[in-house]
Amino acid sequence: MGISGDDAAGADRNATDTVFETHFREDIHILCIRCEEASAVDELGYCAHCHWAAKAEVEEGLDRLRRYLRPWARYGDWCLQRGLEP
Repeated sequence: MGISGDDAAGADRNATDTVFETHFREDIHILCIRCEEASAVDELGYCAHCHWAAKAEVEEGLDRLRRYLRPWARYGDWCLQRGLEP
């Protein structure tokens, strides 16, 4: 038996809230989850440098996915124009 959508969203929210609260307590020093060298400064646990580096990596991955899917979309259009199944 799985967790319903609302329960899963609530569990994720609670986990994020807990991480956020832990990272911003002044009596606890948390290191970056990526480099493990600098102090974590955001709610995900990244230091300032790794926050932007991870964001850039995600954007690069999304761009690569778009470039990969674009020819498939053109192929689907080509098939439809000819009455073929893609």
